[in-house]
Amino acid sequence: MMMHVLTANMSGLDATALDDLLDIIDSADLRLFESKIDSRYADLEATTAEIDSWLANYAGQLAVIQLDIDNVRKINATLPRECFKKIDLEPVELDYPEF
Repeated sequence: MMMHVLTANMSGLDATALDDLLDIIDSADLRLFESKIDSRYADLEATTAEIDSWLANYAGQLAVIQLDIDNVRKINATLPRECFKKIDLEPVELDYPEF
């Protein structure tokens, strides 16, 4: 019964146009299959995951480096700016007035 309803509704349609449309759809489907878009998308997903992992690793390394820089700054702030024990390597003759 369903076939009879479909046939009655399709009486005004051009069978050649439908065949052409079906050929276009088949061609598009074949091109989509040949493009291997599913595997290319999977490759992109894997690359994205790898890049995300690299970014997380670099962020961790950056945090460690920043802590090291802060530590060096603190050490530098505690160092004296001049030497308190100066030693003369060569004796200096002093000019004494004569009496």
